[in-house]
Amino acid sequence: MSKKKSAQKIPANKQADSKKQPIKSSGKKQDSNKQKQWIALCVIAIVTFIVFYPSLKCEFTNWDDGTYVTENPMIWKLDGKAIKEIFSTPVSLNYHPLTMLSLAIDYKLGKLNPYYYHLNNVLIHILNTLLVFVFIKMFMEGYNRKIVSGTFRPNPFNVALIVSAFFGIHPMRVESVTWAAERKDVLYLFFFLISLIFYLRYLDEKKTKWMVICFVMFVCSCLSKGMGVVLPVVLVLIDWFYGEAKTIKQISQSIIQKTHFFIVAVVFGVVAFEIQSHGAIAAMGTFSLFQRLTFGCYGFIMYIYKLLVPINLSAFYPYPFTDAQGNIPIIYYASPFIVLGIVVAIFFSLRKNETIGKVLAFGFAFYFITVVLVLQFLSVGSVIMADRYAYASYTGLFFIIGFSFEYVRKYFSSSVSNLFAGILIASGIYFSYLTHERTKIWTNAETLWTDAMNQYPFIEIAYENRGIYYKDHNELDKMLKDYEFVTQKLHSSNEKIWSNLGNLYGLQQKFDKSLDAYSHAIEINPKNASTYLNRAITYSMMKQYEKAIPDYDKSLELSADVALTYKNRAYTLMQVGQFDKSISDYDKAIQLYPYDTVSVLNRGIAKFNAKKYEDAITDFKSYLKLVPSSPEANYNVSAASKNLNRFAEALDYAQRAVSLKYPVSQQYIDELKSKLK
Repeated sequence: MSKKKSAQKIPANKQADSKKQPIKSSGKKQDSNKQKQWIALCVIAIVTFIVFYPSLKCEFTNWDDGTYVTENPMIWKLDGKAIKEIFSTPVSLNYHPLTMLSLAIDYKLGKLNPYYYHLNNVLIHILNTLLVFVFIKMFMEGYNRKIVSGTFRPNPFNVALIVSAFFGIHPMRVESVTWAAERKDVLYLFFFLISLIFYLRYLDEKKTKWMVICFVMFVCSCLSKGMGVVLPVVLVLIDWFYGEAKTIKQISQSIIQKTHFFIVAVVFGVVAFEIQSHGAIAAMGTFSLFQRLTFGCYGFIMYIYKLLVPINLSAFYPYPFTDAQGNIPIIYYASPFIVLGIVVAIFFSLRKNETIGKVLAFGFAFYFITVVLVLQFLSVGSVIMADRYAYASYTGLFFIIGFSFEYVRKYFSSSVSNLFAGILIASGIYFSYLTHERTKIWTNAETLWTDAMNQYPFIEIAYENRGIYYKDHNELDKMLKDYEFVTQKLHSSNEKIWSNLGNLYGLQQKFDKSLDAYSHAIEINPKNASTYLNRAITYSMMKQYEKAIPDYDKSLELSADVALTYKNRAYTLMQVGQFDKSISDYDKAIQLYPYDTVSVLNRGIAKFNAKKYEDAITDFKSYLKLVPSSPEANYNVSAASKNLNRFAEALDYAQRAVSLKYPVSQQYIDELKSKLK
């Protein structure tokens, strides 16, 4: 039997070496991890930029880009007055001043060059992708520190890498990133993620300053888009996942600790509801309560489906058509039961495997919380779902995928985990390709709405907006084809389409068809002032002035302060010899829009016809200060001066008109010369 050897003493210098060695090794490992992390972040950023690069070549579309940018003078200045207006005025039934401020900065950089707006959207999206990585990595590190020893601990880096990679390149991102008007999506999530990151720091260090920053970023998120109001609920969800809010009492305490968050959320929610109730929210009687429930559940499952199979995407997903009995397709009635099945499956997994159950519960809860406001339980807007609504919410579902990969890698064979990794890589490559191609759909309004028609051939708004694009590019035959299809085949009840069709017929000198289209639009909506204005203009073009005047009157009754209406009625009144009324209307038009030089010239003509020659000369000369090379205005000054027996002045302006190629008769010139003699 051998003797047990006694422990040998290690010399002091060797002891020191043995203590230093692990520290040195740990330092190298830490440096290696940091290097790996930076490489991963750079690769994700570069791939995301490449995938969205076609966005930089896109134009503005006629799908809210006019409301937010190209026709919005609110963003055309960055002075104190403009900023005050930005923070006090809703845009497109939404209150998001930080979004409008960011668009004003874009305008400052490049005016109406769409490149800057698209570039900044892409850059903010890349920042969001990197913030998702940071958030998920910190979230998993915190989770690993809090769980019981011996419990499965995922690799935070791997989970964060998978979640952020899919967040960056998924095709459902395209609408939020490539659409200039959707700056609010990328911006609100930017502040939302920063707020979550600082909340995790607060949980780790318990320092008040991190909670203050978390709260400020939350407010900024709400000021960028109303969807930010759900953040306090996500914070409570994080407490639950970390095990700090297990019981009802603990959850209540978590909510109470965030009272200031919930107060801000309620304030922003009330403001948003009040603003959107003026047009964005459908009347409660439009759909039954049960149908609203099915719409919400349908959206819930369809977003999940689009995450897994992101094909047949569209800029517009219409509400379902009803049959003669008012029923909707069967999939909508089945949706609540599918959602119930998902809930039961999550509850069962919590009982069977707490780790996987908690991950499923957290991921689906994060998804639901961040998308619930747009699930159309309360019908907002004209679509039943939209790609942009999934911008934040998919983070929860990607988290389930990332965590599941780590779980499979730990507890299953290498062949299974390699298969899982292969599926993820193949999906990433395929999704990147789909996203790269999808961004090209947003090249302009024609490509965008043609694609929407390919998915839903009978949605009127696609034909309407593509027709407007054709009108703006003087392709009137194509516009006519789209609008006649909507009115004749789809039997549209949209007065805007009928009114635009009337405009088109008017441009083509088809006045009878134009009047019929306007009359049809008025039957649909007798309170649209612009329709009466357009019909009045058509009557004027037909020289049926007496019929035009009542329509001008009705238009002004419905909308009193429209310079264009006063201007056109003034012209018509001048044609029927009511010069004093014409002058009064031109006064009002110029008061409402002082930059309209044509109204100044025409008011001078009305004054001339009313024999108010001195006043007429004042208007003609005012016009000439702005347009000095106008031959007509020079001749008009000459004619008015002649009537005042100021023959020298009359001759001078007549000769100026001749030099500008105005057809002044030699007889008129000779007459003025003889008067001078």
